[in-house]
Amino acid sequence: MIEDMKVLVDLVEEGTVIAPRFLPPQFRDLSGLSSWLSFSRFMSSLNFRQLEQDYANIL
Repeated sequence: MIEDMKVLVDLVEEGTVIAPRFLPPQFRDLSGLSSWLSFSRFMSSLNFRQLEQDYANIL
């Protein structure tokens, strides 16, 4: 939340919160990450049993 920013700024200035030493490759490209998360969210919203029934005649 936006109200937490003051606390985070204070923690960074104190040195309590620091940048990570290692950043996994999937988090380096934030555009790619947001695409994958959006796709994952879309796929999880699908009802695959219903899709099978709807398209059974062409599968």
